[in-house]
Amino acid sequence: MQKKWIVFTAVAIMVALVDLGVTAANLALTEIAGDLKSNLTSLQWVINGYMIAAATFIGFAGRLNFIYGSRKIFIAGLWAFIISSAVVGFSHHSSTLIFGRIIQGACVAFIFPISMILMREIFEKEEHALVIGSITGIATLSQALGPTVGGIIMTLATWRAIFLINIPLAFVAWLLIKPHLRYQMKSLDDRMDVFSLVLLGLGLFFLVALINEATNWGFSDKLLTALCVSIATIVGFVARDLISDTPTIDFRLLKFPSFSIAISVRFIVAFIYFTLLFSLGFYMQNMLHFSPMEAGMKMLALTLAIGILTPIAGVFMRKIAQPRWVMILGMLLLAFGIFAFVSSLNAQSSIATLSSEMFVCGIAIALIIPASGTMGLMSSPAEKTPAASCFLLTTTFVGGALGVAITGGLLDYLSTRSFVGQLAQMGLSFSKEQMNILIEVSSGVYRLKDYAMMFTSKDLSSLQMVMSKAFVSGLSGVMVLCGLMSILGLIISFAVIKGFATKATSQEVAH
Repeated sequence: MQKKWIVFTAVAIMVALVDLGVTAANLALTEIAGDLKSNLTSLQWVINGYMIAAATFIGFAGRLNFIYGSRKIFIAGLWAFIISSAVVGFSHHSSTLIFGRIIQGACVAFIFPISMILMREIFEKEEHALVIGSITGIATLSQALGPTVGGIIMTLATWRAIFLINIPLAFVAWLLIKPHLRYQMKSLDDRMDVFSLVLLGLGLFFLVALINEATNWGFSDKLLTALCVSIATIVGFVARDLISDTPTIDFRLLKFPSFSIAISVRFIVAFIYFTLLFSLGFYMQNMLHFSPMEAGMKMLALTLAIGILTPIAGVFMRKIAQPRWVMILGMLLLAFGIFAFVSSLNAQSSIATLSSEMFVCGIAIALIIPASGTMGLMSSPAEKTPAASCFLLTTTFVGGALGVAITGGLLDYLSTRSFVGQLAQMGLSFSKEQMNILIEVSSGVYRLKDYAMMFTSKDLSSLQMVMSKAFVSGLSGVMVLCGLMSILGLIISFAVIKGFATKATSQEVAH
């Protein structure tokens, strides 16, 4: 095997691992909650920590590549991923697990974007389309298969194996790639805007923290402090980038109307997609009583549709349709799929119905992702293509993080309110310890059967019904919010046709 194909194999392994990490953890949340006694807020951080770190470091990957070279950055990301996977896999406390997930998220920036640069450096120009397309396909398919792979691994072992299996596989990738990479400094200019990195990281962290912790903190000094810090740091980051010659995220691209629309739609679809992954895992395992493997297989209706149809939609769009029409069709289907799900949602939903609704949502997302990406890149100047790609990718992670934070809090609030209201109507009362457990059960985090010894058999029969109704009430509210978001996306997409964006497109491309 030629050297370049050995390197390709190693890169493909690492890209598959980091992209599996984006989605595989969702089905592990129920098991993590039972093992580490984590509450819903902690579980949100398991997902959000990963995405915040990815969003923070994506913009700096290019600069690090410019200073140190793609080879050094890729190897650094590989070893950081090995170490963080060990931290997560051997965690016995939620805080340690979240810390490891944050490091894993940062590794996304060191591996996925840099892998594209590495392929361009190693392969001949005429091979670029093949190898970069293959790496992109591996990334898309890995994310799609994440919940299923995670469910299978948990069925055969434990949730820890989802992360520990990364260690030997990443080590194999290192053994393959190490003999074939020569390190070289790419630039003597080692300036890096670390202050912008700190501003963006702190801004996203405190923004997600105040949303995640709003229920626990209430209207308190902690909430106000988090709000003030998030606003100050995000505003500072945007202002700094607007005056920078080499911005981390080029906000000046937003002056192109079609690019602004593409970014808005990408944010909305990421918000909805990661919300579905986060909430459906709880629903299938704790309400429909599926095993992790069964839940993972059922979620293929959503994820595999995205993994397979996204590249097909990209080809279809380039040859037959315009991005704006594909985006509008996708948003229509997404709104239909979500509201169909709301209408049929209960504690004993039909698998056939649920799968068909998820499949419709999967088709919709598979249409929207390439359409928004193509529109964003087409509407930005050619020399700004890397900056536009970075902006789109960062928006995906930010949208996903905020989606999980907002809808997780909404799920907690609505399910708890429904649960407490039902208890009051039934005249049931429990101790503080029992109530704390029951509130987490009503949010879909814990399984009532795991705490059966704390209640009488009579209480258990009543509580099971109450819990199911409370969770379905909360999940319905979450899905309605997602449906409204999809309608907002549809309205924004129509702006491409209704005047200002259409008129601007020819001017934008001319730049």
